Amino acid sequence: MADKVFVPKTNQSHWDSYWQKTNYQREMELCRSDDLLPIFGKYLTKKQTIIEAGCGAGKWVIYLGKKGYNIVGVDNNRLGLRKLKDYYPPARAKLGDVRRLAFKSDSFDVYISLGVVEHFIDGPPAALADAFRVVKPGGLAIVEVPFDNKLRRLRRLLGKLKFWRRRPKDWEFYEYHYTKNELKQFMLQAGFINLNFFPKDDLNPQKSLGLWLDWPKLRREKDNPDFRLIRAGQVVKKILPRWCYSACVVCVGRKPR
Repeated sequence: MADKVFVPKTNQSHWDSYWQKTNYQREMELCRSDDLLPIFGKYLTKKQTIIEAGCGAGKWVIYLGKKGYNIVGVDNNRLGLRKLKDYYPPARAKLGDVRRLAFKSDSFDVYISLGVVEHFIDGPPAALADAFRVVKPGGLAIVEVPFDNKLRRLRRLLGKLKFWRRRPKDWEFYEYHYTKNELKQFMLQAGFINLNFFPKDDLNPQKSLGLWLDWPKLRREKDNPDFRLIRAGQVVKKILPRWCYSACVVCVGRKPR
């Protein structure tokens, strides 16, 4: 059963607050060491038509667009899209709901969703069904979600033993963390085949999204979200298999021809 993650309630929209803090210099730096790069290198070409559904403030629309990829972004947050257009006017992006994309069926060679479908309380099926619709026969879907890895399951066990602080009552649902098998079932249900899975974290040996997010004592700087680890954290990353600590899992699936 997927793990639910909660965050404190706020008066301001969570995503308005999040995208308001966007620092594109930092975002581009994170792109350059992101574990997605080998996956993109394997599956993307500059001849493909690509959609990023849930692009937010558009760091990958910018990064891939500058490299010559034919990519369009879609998001439901006006502030994020406005910041994207202000920073990079050539970006192609439009307002929309990833569960009801305003594109014809069989429009894109590749559908990209990075940390989006886990935020729906009803789960990913609606978004993945529309992903299947807009992808051309033989096309690809690259879907990333937070990974319910072994260390996260250990953390929950510690919580049950009351070594971990309990969630306050006024917190609200934020996202699910999924196992590889849970993501597999969602992708198969949507109709995708030939599934391949990849652990996704950070290529830099000094950084880890998973270890930084889940184990604060391993952070080099507690208030600076650059995902850099103290020496002990780097050793943990080096020793453990990537599937144990990676923050996310990525599935690449194909729509049947």
